[in-house]
Amino acid sequence: MALAALDWKRLSTQTLGGSATVADTLDAIYTAFQATSYNNGDARSAGNVQAWTAARQQTGGGVTTAVYCFPASAASAVSRKSGVVFAGQDAASISNFPLFDMYNSGPATRKLGSETWNHDYLQNCLFVGHAMGVTNGASDYDGTGGAGSSATDSPFSTGGFTGYSRFGDEGFHGSGKVILYESLDAIAMIFVDGSSVQYETSLFIGGGILDPGSTDSADGEADYGRYGMSCSSTPTGGSFSTLGTGDGIFPYSGANNNQEVAVSWVPGSTTEFNVLYPGTIHKNRSPGSFNLPSGKAVKIPTYAIEKNNPYTFIGRFREVYMFQKANAANTVSVSSNIVGHTLADTLSPGTTQFSLLLDGSS
Repeated sequence: MALAALDWKRLSTQTLGGSATVADTLDAIYTAFQATSYNNGDARSAGNVQAWTAARQQTGGGVTTAVYCFPASAASAVSRKSGVVFAGQDAASISNFPLFDMYNSGPATRKLGSETWNHDYLQNCLFVGHAMGVTNGASDYDGTGGAGSSATDSPFSTGGFTGYSRFGDEGFHGSGKVILYESLDAIAMIFVDGSSVQYETSLFIGGGILDPGSTDSADGEADYGRYGMSCSSTPTGGSFSTLGTGDGIFPYSGANNNQEVAVSWVPGSTTEFNVLYPGTIHKNRSPGSFNLPSGKAVKIPTYAIEKNNPYTFIGRFREVYMFQKANAANTVSVSSNIVGHTLADTLSPGTTQFSLLLDGSS
């Protein structure tokens, strides 16, 4: 049984000032989710249809330290209890900040394999994590600056949390750009590095991102979907690692501290996740392989498997496709009708051989 197709819609680009810090980036994320229209002018109302809501936590001085986002009321009960948290501070340390850890020291751990790497705190870095099984959604947030009561505790009073992955270091903020996309069950973000001459990006996608194509409770949640996140994890990682170059790996999970994160919650669990690896790898390394003889572009579905033995199939990424060479943040149209949006490793094609396409209409 296939889940209903997601319709990815683009929010307006938020451009940061030259001296921006992580607090300004958090404010930009919050502001983007307050929009009353999409980038193409279509109407939007937060909390309705598929428009996500966002709340923020600020210090007494009005400095934003966390933004937490949840799906609209039209989403399933499972989806409404899953959310994405962005956090970070321009401070040397944050007490009890729950960081991503493959095993033992994080709020959630891998189900399979033997990897023990983790993410470390970094000052003025933007972090992101995914929450699952949060009974009352945003109302259950009880964190302080994105932190819980301990380093293994979620910033919510209920449910589980992946732990925070690095998303963009201090170089991203000044003159950077925040470009967000939303669908009924998931969001995606392009974070453009303001310090990069080539406008390199860090990429994130999180929420109900996978369709196992099964109604068995061992394969998916009660709404038959799989939830989790995939994140570039700069500065040691990249835009989903070798996206568009090398073998074009997506999703990708690293093997060392502070590298890329790609995980999906084990169905029914809020403490264990599967580590994701691509079910399809593009080996041709030629942009021509994404075009028909007529020149028309094609899109190829993306799949995820468990990275570790027994390498079980996890699901199809929902309306996320391998696509032809393209700039990040391109809007793709056919006969003046929007058909999707591209994720890529820079705002200029460079040596990228392909991009990812989010199917969408706005």
